Amino acid sequence: GDLKEARAALVFFTGIESGVPLADPDPALSSPPSPVEELLARTASRPDVEASRYRFDLAESQLKYERGGLFPKIDLEANYYPYRVGFQDAIDWDVLFTLKFPIFQGGERRGLIREARSGLKIAELERSEASRRAELEMREAHAALIASQGEARSLAEGAEKAGATYALISREYRIGLTNNLEVLQALRDWQEMERRANEARFRALENAVRLKVATGGIQ
Repeated sequence: GDLKEARAALVFFTGIESGVPLADPDPALSSPPSPVEELLARTASRPDVEASRYRFDLAESQLKYERGGLFPKIDLEANYYPYRVGFQDAIDWDVLFTLKFPIFQGGERRGLIREARSGLKIAELERSEASRRAELEMREAHAALIASQGEARSLAEGAEKAGATYALISREYRIGLTNNLEVLQALRDWQEMERRANEARFRALENAVRLKVATGGIQ
């Protein structure tokens, strides 16, 4: 029943149908993670880091736009008339040239510029924070994966030795060299080591996924 409930939760969170067999090749244990320098390049393309760069570019463009409001504006408008009446019937076209100076709008425009400059500073700090946070998460996940890989390998070796010890004590029990309590204790030690090794293995798999997320590998 617990297994069916767990599989139903897996279907809900991942969309994987309950009839699909699940494979566990243990890739987190068989190969070490990539070097930190290589992962840093991937981290720079994380969606949140890229989004912070886009927000910075937008704030920078907004500041340029507000600064442009201090410059004069030139408009040129030309019209052609195929038919006119009245005293303008002999005029087929005209041109209107307009030059505008924001003389009485300087205070308002400077306020908008200061606001845009503040927005740019905020966007710059957010961009820096996103980059540093992504690097920190990647380094933490990288260190955690290496540590959990070592732990999983050590516990797997310990579980193998505990199994060999149980098999040896079982043979000695059959020839009368040990008692049943020693056999049960060896069995308990073996099962405990198997449990710890299994937990460590899944921690390593979890840290491998965590590292992949930290480098933007899962979107």
